[in-house]
Amino acid sequence: MTKLELYVRQVNSSNHRDIMRYIRTIRRYHIIIDCSPENTVALLKSALQLEMINSQYHYLLTTLDIETFDLEDFKYNGVNLTAFRIIDNEDAFVRHQLLDMLGHGVLNNSRSLVIKAQDAMMFDAVNLLARGLQGLAGNGTIDTYPLSCDRVQSWKDGSSLFNYINAIKGRGLTGHMMLTDGKRTQFKLDVLALYEKGLLKVGEYNSTTGISLNFSEIADGTVRDKNITLRITTIDVSSSATCRTATQTF
Repeated sequence: MTKLELYVRQVNSSNHRDIMRYIRTIRRYHIIIDCSPENTVALLKSALQLEMINSQYHYLLTTLDIETFDLEDFKYNGVNLTAFRIIDNEDAFVRHQLLDMLGHGVLNNSRSLVIKAQDAMMFDAVNLLARGLQGLAGNGTIDTYPLSCDRVQSWKDGSSLFNYINAIKGRGLTGHMMLTDGKRTQFKLDVLALYEKGLLKVGEYNSTTGISLNFSEIADGTVRDKNITLRITTIDVSSSATCRTATQTF
């Protein structure tokens, strides 16, 4: 079994540059950044300043807000940067919802259909709650009364509302919505990779079937190893390799 070394560092608002400098010093090139969007941006900027944005480095970002980042300074050095998104802006239903938000001035960015994952999840959660309350109200009057967190007392319609919400299946900004015992199931994440043309979808992660990648669908001219020279060496042994003069370059 191959020995695997993991280095774990906790990031705050003041030490991101020191952490990236340490990673460069110990020569580690596969980096997972599991931070808030703000700290993720700070780490990437520090990596750029420390000349750690190139084809030698591989970054995996766990943030779902990668499309809200300004990646203009990171696209042209061949860095291997991979991330996920839960909001598919190319989906017709999602685009319709975002265009409606844009028209009402709800989106922070008035020039593009981009929304943060946390805001989209809140939108879907409120929608589920509203539909659950609508279903509950269809069977009679909803009785409400004050409840105290200091007492063991539950709302008599609470379990019914919970069951209504669990029964809802539908579309949302974050994709297909389905709950099992109050937990979301059967969700999908798009896998994105950074190229000179920007972020492109290279695969999907499905909570049921796992991950699937397909780099062959990437358009021509977006290959990261463009203008990189590959040097291949071998031992000249007559029984396994023969030395010939090169007749073709690649």
